[in-house]
Amino acid sequence: MRLLFCTILLTMLAPRWAHAEELVPGVLAFDPPAFLSGIPSGGDSTNGGSRILRRYAAADNDPRTSQRLLIVSLREIGAATDPEKISTGRPLDDQAMGAALQMAVNSIRNAVNVTSVTNAEVSGQAAWLVTYQIPRPYWQKPDAELFPSEVYWVKIQTNRVAEIKLIADSAEHLQTLKTCLPRFTFTQPAPATAAPGISR
Repeated sequence: MRLLFCTILLTMLAPRWAHAEELVPGVLAFDPPAFLSGIPSGGDSTNGGSRILRRYAAADNDPRTSQRLLIVSLREIGAATDPEKISTGRPLDDQAMGAALQMAVNSIRNAVNVTSVTNAEVSGQAAWLVTYQIPRPYWQKPDAELFPSEVYWVKIQTNRVAEIKLIADSAEHLQTLKTCLPRFTFTQPAPATAAPGISR
């Protein structure tokens, strides 16, 4: 009986991150809410220096009514394709990091209504944010042919960021994904101070 009581007490007092999925050992973890389930990433992707760590899809995803997707990647900024502007091994300042995010989103095929980089926060950590929309011409739900999307970069090491991408079929569904951002845990964050032209 005493053992059972102690077990229950420890469970109640345990920090949330104790149950989180460790995506980058010792650096990044995520405690997905009940409505998200991890799905296979389909193999490591190294396109543009980005490697997908985990994909999460909403349990109620349906090709006719609802789509919500959260993708977590690890991106090496020094692996970008412009060697004159971004050199592997040379620490990049915040302006260069923000410019790299803008370039990465601008290169997304079919992305429209792309915004400029702005400052944001993910679980209390400074981040960069770009929003955009993705056309879905064959989507069956009326008035939802443009899927709103957001991509966040959080610096975790020199020239390395955690990339968190949110994709949904509506602004309302995107908002439910944004409630997941505080569920990330950064145990060894490297601070990002400002996006280009924006003082923090």
